[in-house]
Amino acid sequence: YEETETSILNHLFLPCNLPSSAETDFLIKSNHENEHVLLECFNEFLTSTTVNLTLPVFKIIKQCIQNWTVLQNPKTLCINNLQSTMKQLKAGDFFSLYFHNHNAAILIEMDKSSVSRPLISSWEISLSSTEITSNLVPRLVCFPLSQYYLKNLSQLSSKAQCELLIDFINNTLEHNQSYKSSRLFDEIRDVPVSLWDNALLPFRRSGLWMTMKVVLQTILIKNLGNFGNIVYKLLITYFLTYTIYTKQKRIDSKINVDLLIHCLRKIVRRLNKIDNLPLIIDLDTGKKWIENIKGNIEQQLVQIIPSLNWQKSIETKEQEALNSLTIDLNKSYSEIYQHSCKKTKAYLRKHISKGSNLRSSNSYSYSEKIKTNVQKKTSLPSLENFINELKYTTEIALTCVELWIEFSLESWLNDISLSENIKEAFTKLQDLFEEYQTAALKHYYLESSSIDPIGYTRFILTSLTVIRVMHQKLCADQRFERLKFHSIEIPHLIELFDFLLLPIRNDMIRVRQLYNFFTEYNQKQYPDLLHSIESLNAFGVHFASQSETMNESLRQIRAQAEQDKQTKII
Repeated sequence: YEETETSILNHLFLPCNLPSSAETDFLIKSNHENEHVLLECFNEFLTSTTVNLTLPVFKIIKQCIQNWTVLQNPKTLCINNLQSTMKQLKAGDFFSLYFHNHNAAILIEMDKSSVSRPLISSWEISLSSTEITSNLVPRLVCFPLSQYYLKNLSQLSSKAQCELLIDFINNTLEHNQSYKSSRLFDEIRDVPVSLWDNALLPFRRSGLWMTMKVVLQTILIKNLGNFGNIVYKLLITYFLTYTIYTKQKRIDSKINVDLLIHCLRKIVRRLNKIDNLPLIIDLDTGKKWIENIKGNIEQQLVQIIPSLNWQKSIETKEQEALNSLTIDLNKSYSEIYQHSCKKTKAYLRKHISKGSNLRSSNSYSYSEKIKTNVQKKTSLPSLENFINELKYTTEIALTCVELWIEFSLESWLNDISLSENIKEAFTKLQDLFEEYQTAALKHYYLESSSIDPIGYTRFILTSLTVIRVMHQKLCADQRFERLKFHSIEIPHLIELFDFLLLPIRNDMIRVRQLYNFFTEYNQKQYPDLLHSIESLNAFGVHFASQSETMNESLRQIRAQAEQDKQTKII
């Protein structure tokens, strides 16, 4: 039963998650054997005691739908029922049949002036798959397309005619053979074509539902004129509302909230369109009927519209479950754990007294704790010490080095004042950086696995920070003041800043400072240290000319050369 109602909603409202194929939909699977259920639902709607359809035209519609429901059902379709229905048609009656195998429908109208003159019209129901995929603009079709008057009712009610109609319902027409270009050609009807033998046909909206709408609109307009168009729109809207209202009010079956919202939106859109239609109604009964139907629709909508706080209960339960699992980090752990932990406390006091680096529990994050510890260190860190002695993971060890370089490298270099110690400090810093570079590239960039983009960004920032701090330290020395006027040329460095991943604000500030520094030194008047080394403007040439040690060495070399020259002459 649930499958039936879901399928009906799919064809009436066309929600987002439609079946993947025709065979997975209840109404149209197995060659549309259950499609007649739509007619049964509409017949139930018309005969319901809660539906107030007081206009005289609805007697004609009810009789038409009742006869149609019996004959559209394959289990009740037979020659006797069809023949009996045809013979009972009287002036002003309508009768329709839907032929799925032919993608067509017929509508029989009994002329009010003469019972013996039935009017028959037929039309195509659904567009072919080719036309649907190739049409770029909406297709407009007017109904009925063609009409034919029969001489008398006996042409329809004869047994032979009834047998032919039933055969049309159950079977397709045989292929007509014709000659085209002197060749025998089979003309086949226009049906969906499958490119693979075992492929499933796609889901298509019920052709019977579209036929029902055409028949209802035709009957109403022929009986009520332009007013019939408004009645038709209200009738379909009322039926859609009735369908979801009866399902939602049933205890054993509820519509999914997302699907219900989709259906309600469609109904509200239809009501808004009806309100914007020009209403020219002379009869007071017509105006009262419209107001009455609108009132019934709105009353049913109010009862099934989800409450605005329908998620409150779910959110409350989730919050209660979360609160039961959440530990208040602002409380001290001594308040949470009540046992004494005597051995643990003795162990901690013993190691704290020895000055070991103990990682204690704090109310701030672990990364902040590492940062604080790094800032307190004045000695050069060591990856080997972090990993082997302190048993840090590679990632934590790399983070410690990166934080030390970011926050402590500059102060560490500033504490070294003696010139003989600067060279030694730079040598140690070079060893640390080479150790860090090897481990970082191995950890952040592995060809066999995915790259860590944030870690790789930290590696780049750390490397550039080392270059900047060392350069600033050298420029502060009077012997290397000339470095302030030499460029720092690193290929594609400025473009590289666009590809860095910066998750926190401090990283953005740091990158901006590095960008400004390297942009400034990318435009200096003298060349890079490793470029144009033989030029007079090269740093090495200028440094050698200003160095007393170098000049003294040159004088000694020249003196020795002159002495060797004189010795050879003698």
